[in-house]
Amino acid sequence: MGASTAHGWIQNNMPAITRSNPYTSGLVIENPAMTVEYILRSFFGLDYTKIDTDSFDTVGTSTSGMKLAASIQTQKSGIEHINRILFEFNLQLFLTTTGKYKIVNMGSGSGNATSTISNSDIFMDLNGPLITVSKSSVLGIYNNIYLNYRQDYSRGTDIYQGYKYIGVIDEGVSASTNMSSSTGALRNTTYHGWMQQSRDVYRTGKNLELNLEFVRDNTTADIVLKRFADYYAFRRMIVTATLLKMETAMKLELGDLVKFNNRLLGTLHANIADFMITRINYAPVNVEGIPVIQIEAQEVPFSRTGDTVDNSAVPVEQ
Repeated sequence: MGASTAHGWIQNNMPAITRSNPYTSGLVIENPAMTVEYILRSFFGLDYTKIDTDSFDTVGTSTSGMKLAASIQTQKSGIEHINRILFEFNLQLFLTTTGKYKIVNMGSGSGNATSTISNSDIFMDLNGPLITVSKSSVLGIYNNIYLNYRQDYSRGTDIYQGYKYIGVIDEGVSASTNMSSSTGALRNTTYHGWMQQSRDVYRTGKNLELNLEFVRDNTTADIVLKRFADYYAFRRMIVTATLLKMETAMKLELGDLVKFNNRLLGTLHANIADFMITRINYAPVNVEGIPVIQIEAQEVPFSRTGDTVDNSAVPVEQ
């Protein structure tokens, strides 16, 4: 995989639809998002009527610095390959209400929200607005991350030639490999400081070691390692809310990035952090006979700078 040439669907001048991406026919398909689209088309027989091509173009452009390459040596289904690619490159794939597959880049960062959910959008009963806030489990926190990449196909599927580490422990490796001295683009600290802050906040050091099947070059490994560090170093807020079935709620789709303009989320989270819609329940009416929509949204970790915000006004479930 990664050695096939792109077909006409990747071109910018398709007759049926207009594509907007930096790729043209004849190029090697190396981008993870475009590879997922290739599998959907080639193995599942889907076309642009079943694929949200705008989302694939957006993610394909935003991840143009990452390259995917692998030699498939074991028999797996297309779904297994897609799931692995999504995991390694921190992407999400959703089926929208219009029946199209939509891909989302979890590393898109802040400023990409498509809409803002305000107080007037949230249904209120006698006890107040129906919104609850929790956090992702502390069991999912890792502040020492080890990545093995560049699989050695000649020696076996469990042997890797590349190794990278980021964390708070000095493993005696060079700075170029350790990356602990690299400054995070999204925060005013080094990645070593970022992981040390995680360890200080949660009072624990946890290791995560991953074998990356689809990462072969050093540049991509650097990007992927930083994305894992961003994602796993701190807990993320999870918001569940009951929305009135009005214009804002009706436009929401799985994978959409939204903001909550609501003081219940705390002054540093309201209208700042991006949240991704991960669940939508189109209930016809609630117990009072009012049409509502129930949603769950998880905080995009790349739009924040740690776990030091003021949560004094937030009803957090530990």
